[in-house]
Amino acid sequence: MRVEAVSSTDRLGVAEITVSSAAPEVVITEPLSDQVVEGTFPLNIKIKSDAALSKVSLFVDTRLDTERVSPPFDTFRVDTADLTPGRHVLRVSVEDIYGQTGYAEVAVTAPPMPAPRPGSDWAIIIVWIVAIAAVITGCYGIIRMKRGKPAVGESTPPKAAPGPAPSSSPSAVEDEDETVFFPDIGARTSVPLATLTVITSPGLESGHVFDIQGESKVGRHAQNDIVLSDKSVSRKHAEIYFDENTYYLRDLGSRYGTIVNRRRISLDASSLFDGAQIQFGPRTLLEFHLKSVDPDDATLNLASDEKQGPEADAGPDDDTLKMGS
Repeated sequence: MRVEAVSSTDRLGVAEITVSSAAPEVVITEPLSDQVVEGTFPLNIKIKSDAALSKVSLFVDTRLDTERVSPPFDTFRVDTADLTPGRHVLRVSVEDIYGQTGYAEVAVTAPPMPAPRPGSDWAIIIVWIVAIAAVITGCYGIIRMKRGKPAVGESTPPKAAPGPAPSSSPSAVEDEDETVFFPDIGARTSVPLATLTVITSPGLESGHVFDIQGESKVGRHAQNDIVLSDKSVSRKHAEIYFDENTYYLRDLGSRYGTIVNRRRISLDASSLFDGAQIQFGPRTLLEFHLKSVDPDDATLNLASDEKQGPEADAGPDDDTLKMGS
């Protein structure tokens, strides 16, 4: 800095002083070095600077995660769902208005994801084989009964001894054409209503609710049942479907994957329970809930109602609630 003064007689006086400002000092107070972190955790910093700040940046390893040009500069939030299991270095860089830079870094560890239970896939396959075998056996027994033959495991009834011809009176004639009713193999299954509530997702407001019943496709493409505009969500990301009294979620080979309650899933289906949190990609988090149904309400069925007999032409008094109406 230089100051010049000129007198009335044009005599010049000069004074100079040199000042300097130090680069910003940065200290990370939380988390601690080599700390194991889970979920979303805070990263708090202390900054000491002689000049105003122009930019604060957070790097995860060598990747830029967050950059701020306005306060708050002293805290960030990091989600371990965006991290692979293992050790990671978090680096905070602070720059003042003179271009001077200070930084600090800390190493943290993201825990490994829980391994899937061994043998769970084989158990599902065995259950399906047993169910199919039971259906085939039942159909075979029906066919033999229609033809007048005993079902498998039954003995052939002995032939009656010869005797007088039966009486021709109507009261003495036995009903040999007895109709046997069997439950329909494709019986309708009651499907409960469910919802997905947005916790966080780019382009959607927090609290937005998607309704689900039966099967729903999830993805970025407009033809999906549940459309998420997050660019990290794949066009065909996942599907939710109902089977055997349970809702399931299956990833469809998405780019950034699907996580259910901190467990990454693949093409193998994962069951959903009330309150389960589902993450599609790194930035979209939704919560699954089962809707409670009033027992006095009409039952919604997966299969469409079939009209049978004269009751099929029922008018406004028909109380059956059909899907899609």
